[in-house]
Amino acid sequence: MTQPQQKKMSLANVTSGRIQRPFMMALYGVDGVGKSTLAAGAPHPIFINAEDGSSELDVARFPGAENKAELEEAINVLLREEHGFNTVVLDSIDWAETMIRQDLCEQFRVESLEDVRGGFGKGTVALREQFVRFLDFLAYLRTYRDMNIIVIGHCEVKKFEDPTTAAGYDRYRIKLDEVNAARLREACDVVAFYNYDTALMAKENRQGEIQGKARGKSFDKHELHFKRSAAFDAKARTLNGYALPPKVIVPPDEPPGNSFRAFGHLIGITEPPIPGP
Repeated sequence: MTQPQQKKMSLANVTSGRIQRPFMMALYGVDGVGKSTLAAGAPHPIFINAEDGSSELDVARFPGAENKAELEEAINVLLREEHGFNTVVLDSIDWAETMIRQDLCEQFRVESLEDVRGGFGKGTVALREQFVRFLDFLAYLRTYRDMNIIVIGHCEVKKFEDPTTAAGYDRYRIKLDEVNAARLREACDVVAFYNYDTALMAKENRQGEIQGKARGKSFDKHELHFKRSAAFDAKARTLNGYALPPKVIVPPDEPPGNSFRAFGHLIGITEPPIPGP
């Protein structure tokens, strides 16, 4: 007599406790702050380059991708072939989005995304559909190959209309289509904003009144932010039982990998960083 097949959703398969799993992180920030350098310190990384952001780093990398098909082929290689890499770094997500846009234009033989599928906003819809599929494909590496995912992005300053204040203000955001940026945020455990430590400096008179024009000043520190503010977007879920602070100071990358430790030791995967001078 054939025994009935045990169902996946049964009490016999119930587990408890925290599940240790790789992280998926969007790392974005201002130009030259060291996003690729920080990502290079992750455990056994390999870079998928949509732009030349890692050429000066001593890391493993695929040849630079020139289109969406080559980006996806690099992901496929990591899925189907045996390797010892623990982290995949996509550099950068905004260039990957550009390649998806270019691929759609080539498919429909048009010059502009606005003309894809006959226009009337259908090109933007197609871009967003393809972007989500690309994110899902990238996330397979975490699910099926137990790999950390770091997605590097550039930032831009955009006006944000805040419904809670009935006023608009400028803020940093990742340089993507607005809906794609939101979907990337949903997919990631961590959205980290990387910037220089900057303060507004102004002269005051004896009465404490500001005299003249205030000026911004950057100090010799880099900061990794994990908590959303009026000035930028960020977020962090609890990872491996560790809750991330609003921000951390990132020390110089000496020895190599030291910058990443500012994040890695917070979730229990690296030693603490060596403090800078």
